[in-house]
Amino acid sequence: MPDAFERRRRVRRTFQGRVSCDKFDRGYENYTNLLRDGYKIRIFLNDVEQAHCLIADPDEGWIMRHQIAGGKPVFVGRVPQTEIVKGNISIRLERQFRSGDSDE
Repeated sequence: MPDAFERRRRVRRTFQGRVSCDKFDRGYENYTNLLRDGYKIRIFLNDVEQAHCLIADPDEGWIMRHQIAGGKPVFVGRVPQTEIVKGNISIRLERQFRSGDSDE
């Protein structure tokens, strides 16, 4: 019989909406709010986790990520190159901490 008082620390949740680490993109506010509320944001394209993702929009079905070659980002001069990839996008959240919790 499961414990009635068990607290689950990591409950898988999904987020429906655009997230972006670009300050000038409309998904930036969602991104900062989720981080502030203690969530780790994980982006999946066709059920494969994506690293180096800058923008994810599950409604439109695309992500923008850094181009990677040989495990390293691709640069032209000093400018990192990006690519837009379309597919089935899901944004999964994991609670890292609750806002207002202190680490003291």
